[in-house]
Amino acid sequence: MNRIKQLRKEKKMTQDDLATKLHLKRSVISKYENGVIQLTDSLILELTDLFNVTTDYLLGKSNTPTPPIASAFIDEITVKEFLAQHGVTDEMKINMMEDILKAMIKAEGESEHLDELASKNSPSIQTGG
Repeated sequence: MNRIKQLRKEKKMTQDDLATKLHLKRSVISKYENGVIQLTDSLILELTDLFNVTTDYLLGKSNTPTPPIASAFIDEITVKEFLAQHGVTDEMKINMMEDILKAMIKAEGESEHLDELASKNSPSIQTGG
């Protein structure tokens, strides 16, 4: 059984509210919630985005709504709140962004280096970087 009804209620939404958001009829939402009709792949993705949960959680295959690291950073407001609560200054934010960019540049450079090594050793092997 899926968790649509539970998630909808947690968001304080009615079946009509959810139906409107998904451009469906309320009766269709009821059928999805009760397992009368199966969820389509595209609807599963819409619901996971709407409720900020994993597909496994939505479908009742996991008891973890979001991956642990992602749960702290679900949306922009949460990130802003997190940074404010931890006293992160603008200067600290700039330093973090610089560190992230340096790491990305380094990783890209290493990928290019691997491509060079692969092409020297075997022209048919590429790492895709």
